Amino acid sequence: MTHKKVVDERIVHEVGQVYRIAYYLFNAGLLIDLFLKLYSGSVPAGFEAFRYIGLEVIVVIGVNLAALVMLWRKGLMDDESGYAEADTFPWKHYLLESVAAGAAIGLIACVLRALRGEGSPLAYAIMLVSFVVCMVVCVMPVTYLSFRIAKRRRAQMYDAEDAQ
Repeated sequence: MTHKKVVDERIVHEVGQVYRIAYYLFNAGLLIDLFLKLYSGSVPAGFEAFRYIGLEVIVVIGVNLAALVMLWRKGLMDDESGYAEADTFPWKHYLLESVAAGAAIGLIACVLRALRGEGSPLAYAIMLVSFVVCMVVCVMPVTYLSFRIAKRRRAQMYDAEDAQ
């Protein structure tokens, strides 16, 4: 005789929240570490650079790709409940997120350059705008592709359920 364990949905939700926050903190910590290493000027050139930061880059990319693929397999495009199973792409939401991310990265880069005494206010402004534009140009197509893949997978899952 087997006993089924009763699952408390509140506990599952709370544990999920904890892991989500830990995941974001892990990513933020690794990315800040990489960013600081790259801007400190202490990263060697060539293959030595890969030996210095290669594992961190592989971990960041690998963990995030694995999370993205697992979301897609479940028919989800995002971990936010409001947009996880959206039928239309939430352009405004992801545009604001990519602008905010670009501004944050650009601001950090400007502060690091200013602390090293490099550049002028005009150069900082150009760098900040460049980071924002690059994030929008890079993030929007990736999130739209993620939306299309998740929506197609969700349709396949619904079709399989209807066939049964």
